[in-house]
Amino acid sequence: MNDSASSTRGFRVLVMAEEANPEQVSVPLEGYSHAQAILRRNRDAGGWAHLVTQVRNREALLRAGWTEGPDGDFTAIDTEAVAAPINTLGEWVRGGGVRAGRR
Repeated sequence: MNDSASSTRGFRVLVMAEEANPEQVSVPLEGYSHAQAILRRNRDAGGWAHLVTQVRNREALLRAGWTEGPDGDFTAIDTEAVAAPINTLGEWVRGGGVRAGRR
């Protein structure tokens, strides 16, 4: 592909950011800022872009004016149904609340 074609046409971009929250600081704000820049720049070039993030970021994204759903700006997923049993198993394997390297 030559440079002129790639600069006039956007891409199909799926941004996955577990932490993407405009109301928090540090990693969540960085995730949000990067996702926002990617979505804006790609859409301005005629492409499609969509953010997938944790459900805990949903309300803040809606307050920031983002739209949810397959044709919107983002999709929020809840992974706790899978994560909670895995965390419980991990604690059991470690012998309770004992963390690696600590006694």
